[in-house]
Amino acid sequence: MSFVSSLADTVQSLLITGIGWIDALPDGLRAMLAALLLAAGLAYFERRIPIREVQYGQSFRKAALMALLLIPLVVWLVPISRMIIFVEALPQQADTLHGITEAVYLFWLTGFVVTLTGTLTAWFRQWRRLASLPLVEDDGLTHRLAHWRNRLGMSHPTRLHVSPGDEPRFFGSGGRLPLPAGAQYWPANQQDLLIIHGLCSLKRHHHGWHRLAQLVSCVYWPVTWTQRLHANLCRDFELIAGSLADSCYQDHLGYGRTLRQLAQRLAPSRAVRTNGRSANRGPLHGMRRYGAALARLLHPTDPAWQVGSLLEMRGDGSTALWKDPYDRVVLFVGQAVFLAVVLTGVTLRERPPDLEDRYLMPFGLLWKEHFQRNLELREKAQPKK
Repeated sequence: MSFVSSLADTVQSLLITGIGWIDALPDGLRAMLAALLLAAGLAYFERRIPIREVQYGQSFRKAALMALLLIPLVVWLVPISRMIIFVEALPQQADTLHGITEAVYLFWLTGFVVTLTGTLTAWFRQWRRLASLPLVEDDGLTHRLAHWRNRLGMSHPTRLHVSPGDEPRFFGSGGRLPLPAGAQYWPANQQDLLIIHGLCSLKRHHHGWHRLAQLVSCVYWPVTWTQRLHANLCRDFELIAGSLADSCYQDHLGYGRTLRQLAQRLAPSRAVRTNGRSANRGPLHGMRRYGAALARLLHPTDPAWQVGSLLEMRGDGSTALWKDPYDRVVLFVGQAVFLAVVLTGVTLRERPPDLEDRYLMPFGLLWKEHFQRNLELREKAQPKK
């Protein structure tokens, strides 16, 4: 029994000491710690999502983006929400964190400003580039664009632009659909497939979530896992748009055949770029990979169309699962949020003095005093006969 009690006392003292260290942190550092714990918990659950569970992956990653932004703000700006633990005496806190706190703030703020500036600059350049792209003057493409817009039930105006790139990119803008310059001379079925995929991405507002994920990557710039979260979310978007495009095309076998033709057409340019990167890069160390991930934040680009993921999903015989994923999303995201909030959202308070000391008078005397006083008040209040 003494061993159990001593172990309990040891655990209690360690918990109080740990909470005392967290209490010594300023609100900003406490929010940063909550953000790191939240990112670790979300990364643990996100790695276990199968690729073919598209709806689950998309819902989880969208909820993760919102949680990564909101939970640290709650921990920072709403200190009244913290759970209070009363102790007999507060542990002494060393006042040596001022210099460290300012250094951490300056380090994070510098990286955030630099990466945010690079992201906003890239957005502005892309907006100018899209605005300067010439419109497609082919009446056949224009009529097919209107046909597929009506088929998808889209009322928002969409215009086709000629893009100088050699790969389709569908996450750029909500009103413009850029097509590669060479696509004007491709077969009609391949042109239709590109138009349908672009419209499906616009209909699902994938570009907005793409921008939000880029902002979250800037806020969490030291945590490069957010970039992988962003890439996996874009892959889910491509698979969802592919499923919608397949149903809109209304020819399952023809859709798959056209998709393979597009993959073969886009394969040579991708192979050249991939070989050049691998030759220049060679075997990378972990720190070099981390540095490369940070460098990508300075020059963000919209991801190219992942036709390989669509073919891989169709080639292995697996199908996307569309069952309701929200119970698992709430469970796993809730666990990560609970972990971050509980570990950083507690605070110590000194136990208030007992209030029973003033009532140490014997109950009989206390009752007699109040009873006698009540009788006197009643006699004064009664009218005289």
